[in-house]
Amino acid sequence: MTTISLNPAVNILAPQITNNLSSQKQKYYAQNAAKLLESSLPSPNETTNEIDNLLLGENENIRDLYCVTFIGYSGQKYEDFAGVKETIKSKLEGCLRDNPDKQVVVACGGTSVGIGGVYDVVAGDAFLKNNIKCIGIVSELASEQDLFQDRDDFKVGIVRVPDPKQSWQTKLTDGDQEYQAMLYPAHKYGGEVMAFGAGGIGYEEVKEGINKGIETTMFPSQPDRTLLQEKINAGKKFADLCPLLHHEFGLNG
Repeated sequence: MTTISLNPAVNILAPQITNNLSSQKQKYYAQNAAKLLESSLPSPNETTNEIDNLLLGENENIRDLYCVTFIGYSGQKYEDFAGVKETIKSKLEGCLRDNPDKQVVVACGGTSVGIGGVYDVVAGDAFLKNNIKCIGIVSELASEQDLFQDRDDFKVGIVRVPDPKQSWQTKLTDGDQEYQAMLYPAHKYGGEVMAFGAGGIGYEEVKEGINKGIETTMFPSQPDRTLLQEKINAGKKFADLCPLLHHEFGLNG
Protein backbone atom coordinates (compact mmCIF):
# COMPACT_ATOMS: atom_id res chain seq x y z
CA MET A 1 0.00 0.00 0.00
CA THR A 2 1.17 3.54 -0.76
CA THR A 3 0.59 6.26 1.82
CA ILE A 4 -0.47 9.71 0.59
CA SER A 5 -0.80 13.11 2.17
CA LEU A 6 -2.85 16.19 1.34
CA ASN A 7 -3.40 19.63 2.84
CA PRO A 8 -5.21 19.66 6.18
CA ALA A 9 -8.88 20.48 6.46
CA VAL A 10 -11.53 20.25 9.10
CA ASN A 11 -14.12 17.48 8.87
CA ILE A 12 -17.57 19.05 8.97
CA LEU A 13 -21.07 17.67 8.66
CA ALA A 14 -23.21 20.52 7.44
CA PRO A 15 -26.61 20.00 5.82
CA GLN A 16 -27.58 22.96 3.72
CA ILE A 17 -30.05 24.03 1.06
CA THR A 18 -28.48 24.61 -2.32
CA ASN A 19 -28.69 23.85 -6.05
CA ASN A 20 -31.70 22.78 -8.08
CA LEU A 21 -32.80 19.69 -6.14
CA SER A 22 -35.79 21.73 -4.96
CA SER A 23 -35.63 22.39 -1.23
CA GLN A 24 -33.97 19.09 -0.32
CA LYS A 25 -30.94 19.32 1.91
CA GLN A 26 -27.59 17.88 0.99
CA LYS A 27 -25.21 16.24 3.42
CA TYR A 28 -21.60 17.31 3.30
CA TYR A 29 -18.35 15.92 4.71
CA ALA A 30 -15.32 18.13 4.23
CA GLN A 31 -11.91 16.71 3.43
CA ASN A 32 -10.36 15.16 6.54
CA ALA A 33 -6.59 15.55 6.42
CA ALA A 34 -5.96 13.21 9.35
CA LYS A 35 -7.85 10.37 7.68
CA LEU A 36 -6.15 11.05 4.35
CA LEU A 37 -2.76 10.83 6.03
CA GLU A 38 -3.70 7.50 7.55
CA SER A 39 -5.32 6.06 4.42
CA SER A 40 -3.38 4.21 1.79
CA LEU A 41 -3.60 3.80 -1.94
CA PRO A 42 -3.54 0.29 -3.35
CA SER A 43 -0.25 -1.07 -4.60
CA PRO A 44 0.14 -0.34 -8.32
CA ASN A 45 -1.57 -2.93 -10.50
CA GLU A 46 -2.92 -3.26 -14.02
CA THR A 47 -6.14 -1.41 -13.17
CA THR A 48 -4.51 1.52 -11.35
CA ASN A 49 -1.92 1.80 -14.11
CA GLU A 50 -4.70 1.95 -16.69
CA ILE A 51 -6.48 4.70 -14.74
CA ASP A 52 -3.22 6.63 -14.35
CA ASN A 53 -2.56 6.37 -18.08
CA LEU A 54 -6.03 7.69 -18.90
CA LEU A 55 -5.60 10.61 -16.55
CA LEU A 56 -2.01 11.51 -17.35
CA GLY A 57 -1.42 10.14 -20.82
CA GLU A 58 2.25 9.89 -21.68
CA ASN A 59 3.01 13.23 -20.06
CA GLU A 60 3.50 12.79 -16.32
CA ASN A 61 4.19 16.53 -16.02
CA ILE A 62 0.58 17.36 -16.80
CA ARG A 63 -0.96 20.10 -14.65
CA ASP A 64 -2.58 19.11 -11.38
CA LEU A 65 -5.84 17.18 -11.49
CA TYR A 66 -9.12 17.66 -9.67
CA CYS A 67 -11.13 14.45 -9.89
CA VAL A 68 -14.85 14.30 -9.19
CA THR A 69 -16.33 10.85 -8.64
CA PHE A 70 -20.07 10.63 -9.33
CA ILE A 71 -22.05 7.91 -7.57
CA GLY A 72 -25.77 7.23 -7.86
CA TYR A 73 -28.48 5.00 -9.27
CA SER A 74 -27.99 3.03 -12.43
CA GLY A 75 -30.81 0.60 -13.24
CA GLN A 76 -33.23 2.40 -10.91
CA LYS A 77 -32.75 5.67 -12.81
CA TYR A 78 -34.16 8.92 -11.32
CA GLU A 79 -37.54 10.41 -10.53
CA ASP A 80 -36.34 13.91 -11.43
CA PHE A 81 -33.57 13.23 -13.92
CA ALA A 82 -33.72 16.73 -15.39
CA GLY A 83 -33.19 18.22 -11.93
CA VAL A 84 -30.27 15.91 -11.21
CA LYS A 85 -28.58 16.83 -14.48
CA GLU A 86 -29.13 20.53 -13.88
CA THR A 87 -27.50 20.21 -10.46
CA ILE A 88 -24.59 18.22 -11.91
CA LYS A 89 -24.04 20.94 -14.51
CA SER A 90 -24.01 23.64 -11.83
CA LYS A 91 -21.60 21.67 -9.65
CA LEU A 92 -19.18 21.02 -12.52
CA GLU A 93 -19.21 24.68 -13.47
CA GLY A 94 -18.29 25.40 -9.86
CA CYS A 95 -15.44 22.87 -9.95
CA LEU A 96 -13.98 24.58 -13.01
CA ARG A 97 -14.39 27.99 -11.46
CA ASP A 98 -12.76 26.91 -8.19
CA ASN A 99 -9.89 25.02 -9.84
CA PRO A 100 -8.78 27.20 -12.77
CA ASP A 101 -5.23 25.80 -12.83
CA LYS A 102 -6.23 22.14 -12.70
CA GLN A 103 -7.55 19.61 -15.16
CA VAL A 104 -11.02 18.66 -13.91
CA VAL A 105 -11.83 14.96 -14.35
CA VAL A 106 -15.21 13.25 -14.09
CA ALA A 107 -15.14 9.62 -12.97
CA CYS A 108 -18.33 7.60 -13.10
CA GLY A 109 -19.44 4.05 -13.80
CA GLY A 110 -19.01 4.10 -17.56
CA THR A 111 -22.66 3.42 -18.46
CA SER A 112 -25.10 5.87 -19.97
CA VAL A 113 -28.07 5.24 -17.65
CA GLY A 114 -28.87 6.76 -14.29
CA ILE A 115 -25.94 8.69 -12.85
CA GLY A 116 -24.16 8.00 -16.13
CA GLY A 117 -26.15 10.97 -17.39
CA VAL A 118 -23.17 13.03 -16.16
CA TYR A 119 -21.48 12.15 -19.46
CA ASP A 120 -24.39 13.62 -21.42
CA VAL A 121 -24.23 16.74 -19.27
CA VAL A 122 -20.56 17.24 -20.16
CA ALA A 123 -20.99 16.29 -23.80
CA GLY A 124 -23.98 18.60 -24.24
CA ASP A 125 -22.31 21.76 -22.97
CA ALA A 126 -19.49 23.29 -25.03
CA PHE A 127 -17.75 24.86 -22.03
CA LEU A 128 -17.79 21.66 -19.96
CA LYS A 129 -16.82 19.47 -22.90
CA ASN A 130 -13.79 21.61 -23.70
CA ASN A 131 -12.54 21.68 -20.14
CA ILE A 132 -13.40 18.34 -18.52
CA LYS A 133 -11.95 14.89 -19.11
CA CYS A 134 -14.29 11.93 -18.54
CA ILE A 135 -13.46 8.36 -17.56
CA GLY A 136 -15.56 5.35 -16.63
CA ILE A 137 -14.63 2.67 -14.10
CA VAL A 138 -16.81 -0.40 -14.46
CA SER A 139 -16.97 -4.11 -13.69
CA GLU A 140 -15.66 -6.36 -16.42
CA LEU A 141 -19.15 -7.90 -16.53
CA ALA A 142 -20.51 -4.86 -18.39
CA SER A 143 -21.15 -5.44 -22.07
CA GLU A 144 -20.27 -2.96 -24.79
CA GLN A 145 -23.97 -2.16 -25.11
CA ASP A 146 -24.07 -1.18 -21.43
CA LEU A 147 -21.33 1.42 -21.82
CA PHE A 148 -21.52 5.04 -22.87
CA GLN A 149 -21.12 5.19 -26.63
CA ASP A 150 -18.36 7.51 -27.78
CA ARG A 151 -19.13 10.31 -30.21
CA ASP A 152 -16.91 11.92 -32.81
CA ASP A 153 -16.29 14.93 -30.60
CA PHE A 154 -16.61 13.34 -27.16
CA LYS A 155 -15.07 10.20 -25.72
CA VAL A 156 -15.07 8.48 -22.33
CA GLY A 157 -12.01 6.45 -21.40
CA ILE A 158 -13.20 3.12 -19.98
CA VAL A 159 -11.39 0.99 -17.42
CA ARG A 160 -12.77 -2.50 -16.81
CA VAL A 161 -12.09 -3.80 -13.31
CA PRO A 162 -11.61 -7.55 -12.78
CA ASP A 163 -14.69 -8.98 -11.07
CA PRO A 164 -14.03 -12.65 -10.23
CA LYS A 165 -16.96 -12.73 -7.77
CA GLN A 166 -19.32 -11.44 -10.49
CA SER A 167 -20.62 -8.87 -8.02
CA TRP A 168 -20.74 -5.86 -10.36
CA GLN A 169 -18.52 -4.08 -7.85
CA THR A 170 -15.28 -2.37 -8.83
CA LYS A 171 -13.13 -3.49 -5.93
CA LEU A 172 -9.41 -4.07 -6.19
CA THR A 173 -7.75 -6.79 -4.13
CA ASP A 174 -4.56 -5.61 -2.46
CA GLY A 175 -3.11 -8.34 -0.31
CA ASP A 176 -5.72 -9.09 2.34
CA GLN A 177 -7.50 -5.78 1.76
CA GLU A 178 -10.02 -4.49 -0.76
CA TYR A 179 -10.11 -1.04 -2.31
CA GLN A 180 -12.91 0.74 -4.19
CA ALA A 181 -11.44 1.57 -7.59
CA MET A 182 -14.06 4.27 -8.13
CA LEU A 183 -12.38 6.33 -5.41
CA TYR A 184 -8.86 5.98 -6.77
CA PRO A 185 -8.73 9.15 -8.94
CA ALA A 186 -9.98 11.52 -6.21
CA HIS A 187 -8.00 9.71 -3.53
CA LYS A 188 -4.67 9.82 -5.37
CA TYR A 189 -4.85 13.10 -7.25
CA GLY A 190 -7.27 15.09 -5.10
CA GLY A 191 -10.93 15.90 -5.61
CA GLU A 192 -14.27 14.91 -4.20
CA VAL A 193 -17.18 12.49 -4.29
CA MET A 194 -20.73 13.50 -5.22
CA ALA A 195 -23.49 10.98 -4.59
CA PHE A 196 -26.97 11.55 -5.99
CA GLY A 197 -28.69 8.82 -4.02
CA ALA A 198 -27.15 5.35 -4.22
CA GLY A 199 -27.96 1.67 -4.20
CA GLY A 200 -26.02 -0.90 -2.22
CA ILE A 201 -22.80 -0.83 -4.23
CA GLY A 202 -22.73 2.94 -4.49
CA TYR A 203 -23.40 3.42 -0.80
CA GLU A 204 -20.43 1.20 0.07
CA GLU A 205 -18.27 3.44 -2.13
CA VAL A 206 -19.60 6.57 -0.44
CA LYS A 207 -18.90 5.22 3.05
CA GLU A 208 -15.37 4.22 2.13
CA GLY A 209 -14.73 7.64 0.62
CA ILE A 210 -15.79 9.30 3.87
CA ASN A 211 -13.68 6.87 5.88
CA LYS A 212 -10.66 7.78 3.77
CA GLY A 213 -11.24 11.48 4.36
CA ILE A 214 -12.29 12.38 0.82
CA GLU A 215 -14.60 15.41 0.55
CA THR A 216 -18.07 13.97 0.01
CA THR A 217 -21.45 15.50 -0.77
CA MET A 218 -24.64 13.43 -0.69
CA PHE A 219 -27.91 14.49 -2.29
CA PRO A 220 -31.25 12.83 -1.37
CA SER A 221 -32.11 12.13 -4.99
CA GLN A 222 -35.05 9.78 -5.47
CA PRO A 223 -35.04 6.81 -7.87
CA ASP A 224 -37.73 6.34 -10.48
CA ARG A 225 -40.82 5.60 -8.41
CA THR A 226 -42.32 3.10 -10.86
CA LEU A 227 -39.15 1.01 -11.02
CA LEU A 228 -38.71 1.27 -7.26
CA GLN A 229 -42.29 0.14 -6.59
CA GLU A 230 -41.84 -2.86 -8.89
CA LYS A 231 -38.89 -4.04 -6.82
CA ILE A 232 -40.69 -3.43 -3.53
CA ASN A 233 -43.68 -5.39 -4.85
CA ALA A 234 -41.25 -8.21 -5.62
CA GLY A 235 -40.30 -8.37 -1.95
CA LYS A 236 -37.27 -6.11 -1.71
CA LYS A 237 -36.93 -3.54 1.07
CA PHE A 238 -36.57 0.21 0.54
CA ALA A 239 -33.62 0.29 2.96
CA ASP A 240 -31.75 -2.21 0.78
CA LEU A 241 -32.66 -0.55 -2.51
CA CYS A 242 -31.93 3.01 -1.35
CA PRO A 243 -29.55 2.66 1.61
CA LEU A 244 -28.13 6.17 1.28
CA LEU A 245 -31.61 7.72 1.54
CA HIS A 246 -32.51 5.43 4.42
CA HIS A 247 -29.36 5.68 6.53
CA GLU A 248 -28.18 9.22 5.77
CA PHE A 249 -31.51 11.05 5.38
CA GLY A 250 -33.87 8.88 7.43
CA LEU A 251 -36.23 8.15 4.54
CA ASN A 252 -38.33 5.00 4.47
CA GLY A 253 -39.91 5.11 1.05
